[in-house]
Amino acid sequence: MLSRLHIENIAIMDNTDIEFDKGFLVLTGETGAGKSIIIDSINLLTGERSSRELVRYGENKAFVEGSVFTSDPKIYEILEENGIPYYEGEEIVFSREINADGRTGVRINNKSATTGLLRSICSRIINIHGQNDNQAILSTDFHGDCVDGFGKTQELKKEYSSVYTEYKSTLKLLDEADTDESLMLQKKDMLSFKIEEITNADLKEGEDEELTELRNKFLNMEKVMENSYRAKEALCGSDSFDGAKSLTDTALDALTRLSEFSEQAKSLLPGLEEVKDKLWDISETVIDMVSSFDGEEIDINYVESRLDLINRLKRKYVPTIEGINEVLRQSQAELELLENSDKNKEELQKKAEELYKRLLKSGKELSEKRRKSAALIEKEVKAQLADLEMGGVEFKIDFQDIEPTSKGIDKIEFLISTNKGQGLKPLNKIASGGELSRIILALKVILAETDSVGTMIFDEVDTGVSGSAAQRIAEKLKLLSQNRQVFAITHLPQMAAFADTQYLVSKAVKGDKTVSDVQKLDFEGRKKEIARIISGSRVTESALSAAEELLMAGEEYGKGIRNS
Repeated sequence: MLSRLHIENIAIMDNTDIEFDKGFLVLTGETGAGKSIIIDSINLLTGERSSRELVRYGENKAFVEGSVFTSDPKIYEILEENGIPYYEGEEIVFSREINADGRTGVRINNKSATTGLLRSICSRIINIHGQNDNQAILSTDFHGDCVDGFGKTQELKKEYSSVYTEYKSTLKLLDEADTDESLMLQKKDMLSFKIEEITNADLKEGEDEELTELRNKFLNMEKVMENSYRAKEALCGSDSFDGAKSLTDTALDALTRLSEFSEQAKSLLPGLEEVKDKLWDISETVIDMVSSFDGEEIDINYVESRLDLINRLKRKYVPTIEGINEVLRQSQAELELLENSDKNKEELQKKAEELYKRLLKSGKELSEKRRKSAALIEKEVKAQLADLEMGGVEFKIDFQDIEPTSKGIDKIEFLISTNKGQGLKPLNKIASGGELSRIILALKVILAETDSVGTMIFDEVDTGVSGSAAQRIAEKLKLLSQNRQVFAITHLPQMAAFADTQYLVSKAVKGDKTVSDVQKLDFEGRKKEIARIISGSRVTESALSAAEELLMAGEEYGKGIRNS
C-alpha cells in the first residue's frame, strides 16, 4: 500500500506531504483544486512518461517521492537482481525528479534507477484506473489482456509468442532465400566487408575504457611525475635537505634523551613512534609508485589510433564493443545462411512447417483455457453489473478464429446488450460513459481477486452515474478495500460518505501565487465537505443533515461487511 506522498513544484502544489491510511480513501474538492495533480504525481512514481509541463511555472525542477509497503516476494527478487538495497517488511521509497528542460531522474531506496525498473516494480503494487481506461476498454487488445489476466494464462501466452516470433523469423529468412540472385550477391559482399572490418579490428570488451585511462595518464604524466617526486623528497629527503623520515628520527632521539629528565617528554614517545611507523609505510609506497612511473612507457600513438578505430566502428554500427562483436556474430551467421542458401532453404521450409504445427498446438491450448476463463468472467461480470444496477445487461465474450498473430489464434471481443430485446453488439456501439465506468469497475473487481496489487486508484470512476447507482459503486469500492488500499476521486456525496478516510483538496492564493493543499478531514470536516458537494457553495442545514445521514449509512455498511 501507498503510505506517504511528498510533492514539490508539481503544477500548483509547491510543497505537500500526505500520509495515507489503509482501506477506502476518497479525494474530494472543487474542480481545479488539484486532485488530478495527486494522480499525476502517483503516475510519475509508477514509471509513466513525465512532462516538463508538470513543473510549476517559474521553477527549475519538480520532485515527487512516495513510500510503499509490500509483501510481494517477486518485488524483493527484482530489487535484489538490480542491486537495490531493501529490508523485507520495511517501506520502499521511490522518487522521481523532473527538470524544466525535460530531463528526469529516478531513485529507489535512494539508489539511482531507470523508469523501466520503476514501472516493473510499481505495476505490481499500484494500479490506476483513469478516464483513459474508458477508451482502453473499447480495444480488443484490452479484452484479451483481461481474459489472460483472469485465467492466469500469461505464461502460456508468452510460450506461444516465443514460438510465433521464431516462426516469423524463419519465414523472413525463407523470403530472403528467394531474393533475386544479384541482390543476394550484393548482400554477401556487404556482409563479407562488415565481417572482415570487425574481425581485423579484434575488439576486446573493456578495451576502450583501458585505452581511455592510458590516454588520460599520458596527458597528465608530467603532473603525476612531478608530484610523486615531490612527495618522495619530502618524505625521504635529498642531497640538500632532510626529509620527514630523517627529521622524525632526530625528534625521536631528542625526546628519548629528554625523557630521562621529563615525564611529559616520555609520554610523547609512543605517539611519535606511531608517526614514524606510518611515515615509513607511506614512504615505501611512494618509492614503489615512483619506480613504477619511471619504468612505464605509453605508446600514445598506438593508443590514439586504436581509440579512433574503436570510435569509428561505434559510430558505424552500435555504441558498445559488446554490441559490435554481436553484429559480427550475427553477420557471420547470416552470411553462412546465404552461402548455403539452397540447402538452408529446404531446412528452413521444413523448420517453418514444424514451427507452424507447434504454433497451432500452442495456440489451441491457449484458446481453450481462454474460453474456459471467458465463461467464468461472463457470469461474474453480469453478477457485478447487477449489483451496480445494470441487472438487465447481457454480457458476452466473443471468440473468432483467425490466422495466428503474436497474441494468439483468436480475436477476443466484449459484446454487450444494455436493453432487453436488443442484440449483442461491441461496447463502442452501445455503452454510454456511465455504463463503461461500471463495466470497468466490474472487471477491476473480478481481476482484483487474481492479482496481488496492494493499491488501486480510481479517478472519477463514478462519471456519468448518480443516485443509487453511485451508492452501489461506493459499496463495491468499500468491499474491494477490505483486502487492499483503494483510492477514489469523486464529486458524488454517496462515494465520499462510504470512505474510511476522506481528504479535501483545495487551493488558495498565497502572496503572488496559487497553491493547492491537501487536508485529512475529521467527522465534522467530512460532514461540511459532503454538504458542500450536495448543495454547492452555500451549505444549508438540510444539506448538513443529509451529509450526516450519508456518513452514518456509510459507517453502518462498513460495520456490516467487517462483521460478515
